[in-house]
Amino acid sequence: MNPTRRLLIIAFFFSAIPALGQRLFVRHYSTAEGLPQNQVFAIHQDQHGFLWFGTGGGLSRYDGRQFRNYTKEHGLASNVIRAIHRDKDQNLWLATDEGISCYLAQRDTFISYHSDHIGQGTVRAIAGDDRRLWFATAGGLTRYDFNDHSFINFTTANGLPANLVQAVTVTAYGKVFIGTNQGLAVMHDPVSDRIEQVPIPGNNKLLLHVEALYCDARNRIFAGTQGGVIRIDSLKPEIISTADGLTNPVIRGITSDQSGHIWFATEDGLYVMTRSERPYLFNSYTTRNGFFANQYYAVFQDSENNLWFGSSRGVSKLISADLISYTEAEGLGNDVVIGITKATDKTWYITTNDGISIFREGRFQNLSDTEGLIAKEIWDAATDSAGVIWLATYRGLQALLPKEPRTRLPIHTKLPRAGTISSGYYNLTLPPNDFIHNNRIVDVLVDRRGRIWFASTDKGTGYVEINSTGEISVRTFTTADGLYSNNVWMIYEDRRGQIWAGTIGGGIARWDEVSQRFTSLNKGRGLSDDVALSIYEDRRGGLWIGTERGAMRLAPEIVSGDSFPGDLRSYIRLVSKRDGLSDNTINAIVEDSEGMIWLGTNNGLNQFNPETGLTLQVYNKKRGLIDNEVSTQNALRFYDHETLIVGTSAGITLLPLRSFRSPLPTRPVVLMQEFMAEDNANKTTRLIPIAMRPDTNVSDAFFSTLRTSVPVVSYLENNITFRFVAPSFKDENDVRYRYRLRGFDRFWSDPTPENHVRYTNLNDGDYVFEVIAGNGNGAWSDVPTRVTFSVMTPLWKSWWFITFSITFFSLSIYTAYKFRANIARQRTAELEQKVLQRTRELVVQKETVERILNELKETQIHLIHSEKMASLGQMVAGIAHEINNPVAFVKGNISLLERRLHDLERVFTSFSDVFDFYDKFNEFSDDLHKDFRAKLEEIDRIIASTRFEKFLGDLPQVVNEMRDGVDRTQKIVEDLRNFSRLDESQFKEISIIDSIESTLNILKNEYKTRITIHRNFGDVPPVYCNPGHINQVFMNLLQNAFQAIEGDGNVWIRVVAASNNILIAIRDDGKGIPGEIQNRVFDPFFTTKPVGKGTGLGLAISYKIIEAHKGTIFFESTPQQGTEFKITLPIRRLADLQKPE
Repeated sequence: MNPTRRLLIIAFFFSAIPALGQRLFVRHYSTAEGLPQNQVFAIHQDQHGFLWFGTGGGLSRYDGRQFRNYTKEHGLASNVIRAIHRDKDQNLWLATDEGISCYLAQRDTFISYHSDHIGQGTVRAIAGDDRRLWFATAGGLTRYDFNDHSFINFTTANGLPANLVQAVTVTAYGKVFIGTNQGLAVMHDPVSDRIEQVPIPGNNKLLLHVEALYCDARNRIFAGTQGGVIRIDSLKPEIISTADGLTNPVIRGITSDQSGHIWFATEDGLYVMTRSERPYLFNSYTTRNGFFANQYYAVFQDSENNLWFGSSRGVSKLISADLISYTEAEGLGNDVVIGITKATDKTWYITTNDGISIFREGRFQNLSDTEGLIAKEIWDAATDSAGVIWLATYRGLQALLPKEPRTRLPIHTKLPRAGTISSGYYNLTLPPNDFIHNNRIVDVLVDRRGRIWFASTDKGTGYVEINSTGEISVRTFTTADGLYSNNVWMIYEDRRGQIWAGTIGGGIARWDEVSQRFTSLNKGRGLSDDVALSIYEDRRGGLWIGTERGAMRLAPEIVSGDSFPGDLRSYIRLVSKRDGLSDNTINAIVEDSEGMIWLGTNNGLNQFNPETGLTLQVYNKKRGLIDNEVSTQNALRFYDHETLIVGTSAGITLLPLRSFRSPLPTRPVVLMQEFMAEDNANKTTRLIPIAMRPDTNVSDAFFSTLRTSVPVVSYLENNITFRFVAPSFKDENDVRYRYRLRGFDRFWSDPTPENHVRYTNLNDGDYVFEVIAGNGNGAWSDVPTRVTFSVMTPLWKSWWFITFSITFFSLSIYTAYKFRANIARQRTAELEQKVLQRTRELVVQKETVERILNELKETQIHLIHSEKMASLGQMVAGIAHEINNPVAFVKGNISLLERRLHDLERVFTSFSDVFDFYDKFNEFSDDLHKDFRAKLEEIDRIIASTRFEKFLGDLPQVVNEMRDGVDRTQKIVEDLRNFSRLDESQFKEISIIDSIESTLNILKNEYKTRITIHRNFGDVPPVYCNPGHINQVFMNLLQNAFQAIEGDGNVWIRVVAASNNILIAIRDDGKGIPGEIQNRVFDPFFTTKPVGKGTGLGLAISYKIIEAHKGTIFFESTPQQGTEFKITLPIRRLADLQKPE
């Protein structure tokens, strides 16, 4: 459909609603529910979700369960609260008739300001931002600055039209609009304090009396006056008055809803402007629409998109202005609606228990048996291509022909007429047939071929045909034609033109045009139920079947197939109460434009998401439906896939889906209200302070999630009561709670509406109370609210009391025994004394032996270490001396050879010149020249065979490689000397990085072909240590790392400096150290290597060396992942630093 046409149709459809006085879903709250007074001037919602109401009798907080009221006795400046504003610190500022009050939320106390701070008289409005607050008073405009906590007053002397300021608002750009009883003003820049009056067009003085101001999301200003509304866009005022559809021009309050519609509270009801550009569109709501009063002061929309209205008789809550209902009071023929049929864009047929209601152009026309219908109870209606209205009744089938059809056709004059129905319809004569006369017809359908199908609860199904001459024929089908039951409840045509019949007791059946028979499917073929109450084909070709056990979906390949398999169970999906449905009896099924499936049941209307398998929302009487039961398959229809029309046994409800679609349902947050500890023995109770909201940043792995310390209660106070609430206002009674006490409960409790729980006789220990809440949408809290507390251990369970009791009991027995057997006890005591003395001697000897053994082990380690280092040093010194002498000779000869190499080249070059005279020698034949020529040829052969000329060219490279070899030999000798450092046995400052590099050079053959070294050396200062010993530690750790890697691998070496220490970390990716031996790796002589491969002293010696240097050595190892050893050494020399032995 064209979007413009769709908009016009919807606008027309809803424009008729106010005229009919439709009933909205409104709930009322007054003093009977707990308000302190019925006049509600202001409404606000705080960061916790609580609703606050400013009344003529005090301030009231509503949590969805109860009202908590505050008056002057609690510190309010006045009991008359005109406005409520929440600042950046979550404190509430209250405009009262006697000044300003500020509610400090953290302390639950009030601070009040009177005429010594602000203008005189009543404060009517508050507005502000993070820096300032503005108060509309009877003595001018007052500004409060959060930085210096100062008050500044503005009057007519500063440019105000009048001192009686009744409204104020602040735009997103910081402009302040001020409404007075004599005009409107604006402060463009609060810093400059310059006020300008806003010119109001026209001569209506009532427009100067501004009582309400509102700035919408587009920064447009709406000023409510006694003469209408002034809309200011870009400082251009425009008047909205009664001529634009605003019936009552006296505006008391203004706000906007989530759809951008502007709401006006007046003295004669509520107005909503659904179009905020000319031409304006208004809807009005009063007591005729279900509201409690007509005089309103405030309008507010909460976080769940509920609209709240403060009135002279309390506060009213509207779930949605678009959710409306029609009953007999609004003109419907009867409240029991059985079916709804769309005839045209402007005409709907509503079949009821008392005839049919024709809704056309905003009005109902009702027809019943008194107007000529054959029965009161009309189950369904359908219109064929000729405009004939076919009615399914409990007394058969009836056909009506409008006297003034939309289009006159030749066939109209040929149809047989049997009289007149009311003043607008002819009653057509149907052929005599028991199937369509005096038969219970409950459904009627006009298929794409023009046949009128009907369903009978007694005799099966059939269809009526009208030929071109106006002749009417009837054909019927029963169990003889393939049906499993003659109790046919409904007829449905899918997108392929296939006719389906839903039966009671016989499942479903599909009509075959070729064989002119039905093929039936029932429980024997895999259906979950034989009762088929409704059928609907979704956009993917699946067929939904409503039964008394839930909704079945038949797979598309089965629906479109020519035949059915014997067992359908693998092709069927069942949706029931287990999937969140409110009831299993599915009376009606439709699909919306977003693919959501709507299931009408005996207990509410369910929105089901077939993709996720979740029931998203349930609508019932509590959520705005006129009744819980959706009557039949024909009682649930879509108006252009945008508005759902629901027929019930109490009327019809229109549900515009655009008003209820949201990305995610609001998840309730549980607030702790009370934590009470009771002492039953002393009959006392104690309230324990706790945080109100959960801390969502703390992991569930930790018990503590509150921002306060963990409360502790005595064992006598082990009867604990928790009170909590989750503010949710769609329907307060739908909120359910689940809780558990960790340390006591194993599982979460079942959902319950109760918002308190009591635990008695808790044992001593630590506990965590957790609670979550769910609302009527089925959404549960993301994070539980938690309270952590401890119950103290009682005196008689304390360890010292138990010790004392056991001791006292033992002494008593001992005393009695001593009294009765004194002599035997004395002998026993003597023997015990001797045994004790001997035992002590043995213990001392044992301790001495163990101490000597440990000293011997340590001495052995030190001796081995000393001998090893001495031998190593002597060996290294001898090797270095023996190698250095021949290396020096070689290095000297290489230098000589380098110097003589040039001479050799010159000699060879000069000698080669002799061969230039070879040809000249051929001219001489004497023996001397022949001998010389032969000698030259011999020399030439020798040069060629020995490749002397190439050798002479390669000789410089050979000499250079000899020099490199000699230099590398000297470097190895130097690294060996540096490693042993026998000539540096005293402590001195060395470079740790140089020591590591020397050790790596020595061990190069162990790793160079298979292990990659990763160096991460920071800027570290020298370390005061014994170089030889430290080098040995590096040697042990690196050797162990290389040996732990089987095949290729990596070793990471990291050196970083802190303020007082240096850290050396050596990590490998080898096989790691098994967990069961990790605590023994530093034990002397402990090794996992084969015999002869290791002594088990490497890490023990390393540990002693690091310990002697006042450092630490430790490791972390994961089997099959690797090991990391870490060493810390002090940077500066400590006073108690000792040399290692």
